[in-house]
Amino acid sequence: MLTGSNTASNALMMHIQVNLASGSGLPLIAAAAIQVVAGSVCTLLTPGRIVLASSLLGLTKAESAIYRLALPIGVASTASLLLVVTAWVWLV
Repeated sequence: MLTGSNTASNALMMHIQVNLASGSGLPLIAAAAIQVVAGSVCTLLTPGRIVLASSLLGLTKAESAIYRLALPIGVASTASLLLVVTAWVWLV
C-alpha cells in the first residue's frame, strides 16, 4: 500500500492465493484476478498518490481532508470486492 503499486502484493501473496485456490477448488485464474484487483483497490488511498494529487492541484496540507473525503470510496471498493469474492465462492 505504501508504494502505490500492486506489484508487491502480487509478488508476496500470489503463491498463497494459488495454494488456497487449489485447496478450495476455486479456479486459479479467479484467484489470480481477485489478488490483482485487491492489490489495485488497496493502492487507491496510498500516501504517495494522495500527496501527488494534492500537490498537482496546488493544495497545501490538504491530505487529511482528502483522506476524509476518500475514505468512503476505499471502504465501498473493499466491501464490493469482498461481496464479489463471497458470492463467487458460494456460487461456484
